[in-house]
Amino acid sequence: MFLAAMCPPILLWAFLAIFPQVMFKSKERTFEIGPNGIDTEIGGNHVHRDWREIASIADKNGVIAIVVARTGNAFLVPDRAFESLDQRDDFVRQAIEFHAAARSIT
Repeated sequence: MFLAAMCPPILLWAFLAIFPQVMFKSKERTFEIGPNGIDTEIGGNHVHRDWREIASIADKNGVIAIVVARTGNAFLVPDRAFESLDQRDDFVRQAIEFHAAARSIT
């Protein structure tokens, strides 16, 4: 009886532990920002997000997180995506400026 009671929680734990790895996209992603929003492509799939669709931009612990408002999903851009610290700083500054400008229009 104990074994049968423990089976569902163990299966749930295993699923939650494995799910992020299964959903991870190992292909290279291109990511561009501009005044009109974010354009990204991975494996031939192209997505555009307008800055008004972005909830927040956070820069913490070597990762830039750009959170999509509707879904709560985030684009995570690691430091290694940039050739230099200056390039990374410019990216963050521009993203914040573009996002703020789009929010002030609405």
